Amino acid sequence: MARPRNVVIVGPTHPHTGGIAQHDTRLAHELAERGVRARIESWRAQYPKRSRNGLGELAQDKPELPIFPEVTERLKWYSPASWISLRGRLASADTVVFAVVTPFHAVPYAWSAIGKAAPKRIAIVHNVVPHESSRVDRLLMRWLLKRMDQIIVHNDSQADLARALGVAPHRIAVAALPFPGIAEPDDIPRPPRLDSDDPLRLLFFGMVRRYKGLDHLLEALALTDDATLEVAGHFWEDIEAYRAQIRELGLDARVTLRDGYVDASEIPELFSRSDVLVLPYRSGTSSIVSDLAFAHKRPVIVSDVGDLADEIDDSVTGLVVPPLNKPALARAIEQMTDRTLLARMADAVAQRPDKSAAEWALYVSTVLDDSGSA
Repeated sequence: MARPRNVVIVGPTHPHTGGIAQHDTRLAHELAERGVRARIESWRAQYPKRSRNGLGELAQDKPELPIFPEVTERLKWYSPASWISLRGRLASADTVVFAVVTPFHAVPYAWSAIGKAAPKRIAIVHNVVPHESSRVDRLLMRWLLKRMDQIIVHNDSQADLARALGVAPHRIAVAALPFPGIAEPDDIPRPPRLDSDDPLRLLFFGMVRRYKGLDHLLEALALTDDATLEVAGHFWEDIEAYRAQIRELGLDARVTLRDGYVDASEIPELFSRSDVLVLPYRSGTSSIVSDLAFAHKRPVIVSDVGDLADEIDDSVTGLVVPPLNKPALARAIEQMTDRTLLARMADAVAQRPDKSAAEWALYVSTVLDDSGSA
């Protein structure tokens, strides 16, 4: 098969917020750097305004990554006319890459992909089924994915889910999710605990959803003596339920909740006042949040679910704990209060090689099917 020369990415980019928009933007840049003509077909309205999925938009002049120059922003979730008109704009492409985030977009994507002379259709599937999924979700994803020529998932467990939906194994490719590369500060401060006698400062970062285990972390935190926790991210659930749990556990003075999207420009300051990132997931697939912690020279405590622990060298760059094991998570937090251990881990994180370029090269090779496989 000839290498694609004209690739269209269908998915969000700036000014949309979130990791998927960052991923699409970086992928477009990586393709262009390899001589591929790339453009992005983005959303004018990606979700209903009242949906908790909708994270809002960034200021036009404050992108998280360099803005990709070739962007069309016409797709609307509520407009079949916009889905059909997209089909015409895709006709000249060699390959179309659909960024599949949720079953909510299965219908507009499938309509856009219909056509006898359609280009090769690739779905980059960030979650084959939602973490809290219904039968309708699975039906929609099966309907969409079986219409794709290839799907790219980010770990073996997601490949298994795709096969369970009826996707032919030869159409599934696994490629590790690379870090989009939000800018790092020039001067990264040491973990605060290393320069003071203050309690250990934990950070829970990212969208707050049940599968990410914040409630579990709060219960484990209550078993420790004095570590503090900052929660920074967009709450998909009722924040009042977490505030009530914090009161019941007597953690009012030790936990800070910040509801809302954290702009890339705010991330360095957020990590500068923390010692350790905690990912207490009860279930999950991939996350770039640990890469973000490593970029800011912070070790990680992570549950052993999905491939979340794959990047962690246990007891060297972080600690891996069994999922939903409150005593084990509490012990890991207490371990990190040891200043000698924390310093050793912070040094090990700082010495990790930057694998981003190699990971992106492999990822783009998968998108372009450089292996020549069908």
